[in-house]
Amino acid sequence: MSDDELGSASREVGMVFRVGMQLASRFAEQSARRREQQSREAEQHSNQAAREYSERLRTERIAAETQLRRPLDPQWWDRATPHDITTVYEQAKAWESESEIATQAAATVRSEVRRRYGVDITDDRGA
Repeated sequence: MSDDELGSASREVGMVFRVGMQLASRFAEQSARRREQQSREAEQHSNQAAREYSERLRTERIAAETQLRRPLDPQWWDRATPHDITTVYEQAKAWESESEIATQAAATVRSEVRRRYGVDITDDRGA
């Protein structure tokens, strides 16, 4: 392969990766909005339902945070596939407004994807 072909292939891979990350961000935003809506509906339904939903949400957040700690470990990046990275980014973005660990994970993914793959996903709203 010539340098031009390698450069073109590299740009295409970067573009595909960026689109995947953008889609993951969109899905995460939808998930967060859905949780907020369910919370409002539960609160309107009854205080008991709101408490039950709040507890379920807390349990889900704790489970998500367990997974979101993985990209904070530099060794995880040596084994992570693009699918792993996209999945953890989607999860981090979904919980970012409710979890400091999710915020850290999302920032780490953006930083590592830029450093390791040369793909800037900072502006991930353009999907």
